[in-house]
Amino acid sequence: MIPWRVYYTDGATYPGSESNQPCDPWVAPIFGCQIIVERDADHGRRIVSGGDFYVWVVEEERWRACDQWGMIQYMAKPGPKRFMVGEMIASDGWNALMRRAMTDPDFPVKTGYSPYEAKGER
Repeated sequence: MIPWRVYYTDGATYPGSESNQPCDPWVAPIFGCQIIVERDADHGRRIVSGGDFYVWVVEEERWRACDQWGMIQYMAKPGPKRFMVGEMIASDGWNALMRRAMTDPDFPVKTGYSPYEAKGER
């Protein structure tokens, strides 16, 4: 059971759905991050998207999306750091990735949204 998966601009994922690759934030590719799907105890799956950057929060063992100021704040705090960089993408490409993230068979069905999530296609 994987705890999260990253969807990238070029359609690639980490970890890949067809591999036994471990889910390791310290080796996930850095550039072109679009959407992260995570397991969520309250809603089945959580969708993390819309960020300029995505930062790994060690204490929570999860990703968070942030802008430049959020990234500065994250980097100023003590502790290990891992981040990924978002990228501009056309709406149709982003919507296709969101459909994949929302229907990823490796994660439970989504039953609701947290207040900070994008709500599907735009």
